[in-house]
Amino acid sequence: MNSCRYLLIPLSFVAAVYLDLPALAQNPVANSPASSQQSDSAIVLDEPKQATPIDVTAAAIEKIKLQATDAEQLADETRTKVIGLCSKAIAKLADADALAATTDLLKQELDEAGSALEALQSNSTNPNTELIPAAELSADEMRARLSAADQRASAIRERAQKVAAEIERRAERRKALPADLAKCREQLGKAEATLKREPKKDETPLLTEANRLYQTTRRAFYEKQLQALEQETRTYEATSRLWLARHDAADKQLQQAIDAHKTIHDLTAQAQRQEAELQAREARRAAVNAHPAVKAAATKNAELAERNEALVGKTQQIQNRLMEARDLGQTIQHRLADVTKRAEAARNTPAIGVMLRSQQDQLPALGPYRDRLRTRPVEISQ
Repeated sequence: MNSCRYLLIPLSFVAAVYLDLPALAQNPVANSPASSQQSDSAIVLDEPKQATPIDVTAAAIEKIKLQATDAEQLADETRTKVIGLCSKAIAKLADADALAATTDLLKQELDEAGSALEALQSNSTNPNTELIPAAELSADEMRARLSAADQRASAIRERAQKVAAEIERRAERRKALPADLAKCREQLGKAEATLKREPKKDETPLLTEANRLYQTTRRAFYEKQLQALEQETRTYEATSRLWLARHDAADKQLQQAIDAHKTIHDLTAQAQRQEAELQAREARRAAVNAHPAVKAAATKNAELAERNEALVGKTQQIQNRLMEARDLGQTIQHRLADVTKRAEAARNTPAIGVMLRSQQDQLPALGPYRDRLRTRPVEISQ
């Protein structure tokens, strides 16, 4: 030990030095001629075989960061390194907390999967039938019911799309999880190996402490990430049946909402026709019985009522075509998604060409729709 070129100081004294810098001037070792000739990098630990236990919290890291900021005897480069390591350690702690929260949510989903599946199965045996309004309601009331039915169908359709998208996301995620788990275990092993390395001989104790804090938070982050990935794997595998049941329930609700919307639409159209016919009859009767002074106005009103009756019929035809086009568009979208998945699975095999040709033969003819687009401006102008 006589040949050692460095000043050997107990770790407890080093910690006391950086926790209370003014005490350095009162310490006989620090005021000795030998120590005054040393730079701040000359104070090293002899053989730090084991890391001192650290309370790895954001407050503890901020304390080390504050010490580096206030330490006047630290070199600027060392101070910058310590502050940077502390900032990265705090960020890793935040990321680890977020992963822990994700793991808890996945555990909760797994714990509640059984009861959720039972609830779905129970609801499937007792379907919630859509209430159809009475046919004797007025046209205004039926239009309000139709608007509500349309909003409900749109909301259920959006939920069904979200369920389908989540099922697809989870399927893709389950494919990527094995590689992510292997990569995470590799990163965790590297973090543990880095944490066991000896500090550099010319490294200050404060920089060593900051580096150890950062490496400790890195290891904690990868441990939390590994737990999250493992829990994600378990949850996705165990809840696949639940999500399929949700998809079936959403599709069933959507079909019920669409059927109810069509029924209410037909009832609304009937009420509107009856309303227009009634208005036209009343206008014609008023024109016949009108006083000569208002005869012309009553006749004009009867003419307008008849035109309104015709417009109601045309409007209903257009609404029916719009509904058909909307249903056809959704069917085409579903078929496109299905063809895309099959194409990805088939890649460049000859089967893909046969499949695409068969799908092309099943596509609707676009001629009538193009003709309607050309004639629509003329019909609107009339």
